[in-house]
Amino acid sequence: MRAFCALSAAWAAPVPLRDVGAFVDPVFVPDFFFDLVDGAEVLRALLEAPEVGGQGYTASVLDEMVPKPPRMAPTLLWQTGLWKALSYRPVSQVIVDVGAHEWSRFLPELRTDESAWLVLVEPGRKAFLELFRRLKVDYADVLDRVVAIPAALSGEEGFTWGFSTLHTNDFLGGECNSLLPPDTRNWDHPCTEKGAEVIVPVMSLELLLHGVLLGRSHAGEDMVTELREVLEQGPPIHLKLDAQGSDVQILSALASSKAPLAHVLLDRLEKVQLEVSEDPIYEGQPLRHEVFARMFDMGFQVDWQKEEVHDGGVHRLWCGCRMVLDYPRTEDCFFQRSSSWAHGRVLDLVLRRPVEILRLNEGSELSISTQYSHYMWAHVEDCNRDEQMVRLRDETGTGLACLYGIAGWPLRHAILAVIELWDLIWFAVRGESAETKVAQYVRVFNSIWVLLSGGSWEHLHDAGAAHLVFMVLVEATCLAFPMHCGGREPAGSQTLCATLGACFEVFRSKAETLETVVENPADFVGLFRAAQRLTALRCFPDTWRLELDRSRSPHFPTTVSVGGGFNVTVLDVDSAECLLEISLVAWSPDAEGMLAFHRYVWEKTDRVKDLDSADFRVPSEGKLWDFDCLFIFGAGETRRSRGDVFSHSMLSEVPGTKDPPMLFVRCEAPSGDLEAPQAVRLVSALSRREMPKLELEVPLRRDRRPQVMTALCTQQVWDFEGLEKRAPHHAELWFRYFSELGVDEIYLYDLDGSFRDVGFVTKELQGAGRLVYEGSISRIPPLGDLYALAGYKTSTAHLAQTLVQQHCWQRARQNAQWVISVSHGWDMFLFSPVMASLDDLLQELDPHQVSYVLGIRYGAKDDDDRKADRPGPAANVFLRFPFHVDPAVRPEELLSTEEHIVIANPRLVEMAVLGDVVKRQEAPLQSNLLRTRGAEFAGAMMTERHRLDVSRWRANHYVALLGRSLVFRVEEATPQLRNFSIYDLAAVELGERLAR
Repeated sequence: MRAFCALSAAWAAPVPLRDVGAFVDPVFVPDFFFDLVDGAEVLRALLEAPEVGGQGYTASVLDEMVPKPPRMAPTLLWQTGLWKALSYRPVSQVIVDVGAHEWSRFLPELRTDESAWLVLVEPGRKAFLELFRRLKVDYADVLDRVVAIPAALSGEEGFTWGFSTLHTNDFLGGECNSLLPPDTRNWDHPCTEKGAEVIVPVMSLELLLHGVLLGRSHAGEDMVTELREVLEQGPPIHLKLDAQGSDVQILSALASSKAPLAHVLLDRLEKVQLEVSEDPIYEGQPLRHEVFARMFDMGFQVDWQKEEVHDGGVHRLWCGCRMVLDYPRTEDCFFQRSSSWAHGRVLDLVLRRPVEILRLNEGSELSISTQYSHYMWAHVEDCNRDEQMVRLRDETGTGLACLYGIAGWPLRHAILAVIELWDLIWFAVRGESAETKVAQYVRVFNSIWVLLSGGSWEHLHDAGAAHLVFMVLVEATCLAFPMHCGGREPAGSQTLCATLGACFEVFRSKAETLETVVENPADFVGLFRAAQRLTALRCFPDTWRLELDRSRSPHFPTTVSVGGGFNVTVLDVDSAECLLEISLVAWSPDAEGMLAFHRYVWEKTDRVKDLDSADFRVPSEGKLWDFDCLFIFGAGETRRSRGDVFSHSMLSEVPGTKDPPMLFVRCEAPSGDLEAPQAVRLVSALSRREMPKLELEVPLRRDRRPQVMTALCTQQVWDFEGLEKRAPHHAELWFRYFSELGVDEIYLYDLDGSFRDVGFVTKELQGAGRLVYEGSISRIPPLGDLYALAGYKTSTAHLAQTLVQQHCWQRARQNAQWVISVSHGWDMFLFSPVMASLDDLLQELDPHQVSYVLGIRYGAKDDDDRKADRPGPAANVFLRFPFHVDPAVRPEELLSTEEHIVIANPRLVEMAVLGDVVKRQEAPLQSNLLRTRGAEFAGAMMTERHRLDVSRWRANHYVALLGRSLVFRVEEATPQLRNFSIYDLAAVELGERLAR
């Protein structure tokens, strides 16, 4: 440590002797500032520091007279002690106490944990000297494991080191000293009283951690890999921040750093304690809810397991915080990094995506996401290694026993309520009596009552648990008392309360006891629903209808991960249901590798004999990635929000495997009153160190397409000339058939461009606004290289199939009420034997369910029939193949795949692969917040798999059109599927009309 009453002779011309007052008030300068730059640069930074008392630092002739300034004592600064210790003896933890003041409560811990180190940071000169005195007097035995630095930490992004003004205050001996000026506008608070201003050295948290952990100020390119390993194998860091208003900014500055090791340092911070306030004590101080939101964005969660703090007494925590001051309310809050313990990630998902834990009890793979399934499985596996958790599971008989055990108080009450709600859901499914359901409803409320009545709902929301709580309450109330959750809007539900605090006050005024709520559910369900909406993720306005701006990105936006391991391509964007949903795929950039994978799958399966006709799909990588969403507005303004990644493992191309075909990133709307964003930049999340570094900008615009009733999705197409040779005029027949049936928009995905100039496509259908042409799918890396290597054929074309289907369903969400998905392509037609119209069909369907039009196979009756099959100009498919199999013979009952056409509201479908669709996760719940209905309570949707009567509607599947008699090799043992013996007079009559 050096005091700036003397400095290096490197400074230029002599200056007059400064006044005595300034001379006896020196500025402390940490030694390692001189390791960063030379003495002249340090003095220059000091001279450029903010003015104090209307005057900046004044240099002295002594600065020139003393060539090597003396070390100041007393001082403790073993700059390299810790990083050297890491190399030759174990270090259990590094505790960093920022704002230690005159004594640190962590000092006694150095005696109980003889492998721990403590870093003390205190900018106040008087407090630092007293701190050092106490160290020498009371803790001389642990001094070799203490680093003391008389500096402040900066919350300014991009700042490394320098000097700044410390605003001092005499309250509690200077505990209110801050780099932020006091906010004197609203509070009569001791910390807002202005005191003297002094210049202090300031550094970033990044520089501090670099110095104490690595013994250097930065990492050169040649050392990054080695130093990363040192950090990743090093001890965890426990950080206490008491920087008087700058706490979360100090962490945010580390999180936003572009330095190569910044995120590794952030990830080593396992525990963080910081101070929060509901109202500003200092100018520019983030408020309580903003602090929590920033901590969550950086990958931290409330330390729910910490139930009390021993600091001058025993202090009980509520939602991770303990009270410090009543007015303005100030608290110490405790966080932990979710990636630092086995159960952190699943706890994040439970709180952030509560709909999945409500559906977890269904036991279906498609009820929850790939991510939820992975982290829940890891959570259960870890619990199975804990004898105490195994006993708890056996005693309670529930799969959530471990989650209940690790949740801590008071969160475990919400988990217990979920356990009770699961039973209520099963009672409703089994049709139990109203009395049984009401009794279970009481148990749900008993579990959660302490959360409703024990403290502020706003604090519960800040901690991230409120949405789970109110979703449980709404779901339970609507199951036990369905008469209060009909399609109508409950009286006054929208005006009960505009804020969560107001909802809490209404609840307290009405709910005298638990019995009051249970006996009068109609008085509270609207209140719970309002609170559920207020605690949900921020939605984009429904009127924005954001979409991918293809005028700025003619092809699909794509990027290569750092290191070149993955091509990541955005397929489409929509904001039809609250959040901005971005579909993307992450594939290896190696086209030859993708072809090798295709051959490997073919060799491992026995579906088809010929490799070139094998229709396999390639799963997406990155199922455990996470992204942050950086929204870009006019004039370059940016706002960050969190992106939830989800997917469904629908692909099982290799037996025994389950993988997602693509990923989806759901970006929460950024806070503030803003116009529609111009773009969103997906960046690797701060909380996911194991994912590759990615950054991908996605241009946005408002979707102004006209609204339509129906959109038709089908397979990708290629080789128009080849199709014409095998089935003359069939493509035109297919398009005209569905167009004349009444489909408003037909999506055409042309892989090789051979359909672009076909007359009936470009001049008629596209010109009339009836066809959506997409010719860029084949450019998504590495498909372009792959088609250049292997050409266009069944096997290679199907590698794009999942992209085609997802793009069509997602594009239709914002402008179509129905999607008709014909996954078999050219050889399948939606047909009514009774000649009903498409309007008739749509009026029969429930718009909130998925409907399946069952497939019926058509082909040649016998060998003579096959020999007579000579396609001619008028011989359309309805005339060529008038015979079909018995409709009662179902492929799915004969170990094959069900064939059907899917019809559904695209806003209720998350994704589709071939004939399988995944409904939106929240749709089957009574408590869903989907925009599909205007009423307050949409009610359960997508709960049924509705198959239409084949006597009225069927999917005519002309398997013989392209020379086949069966679809899969496994069907060789099932001749029933090739017994084309039933004559279809209605189809023949239709064919005759079409031939005229």
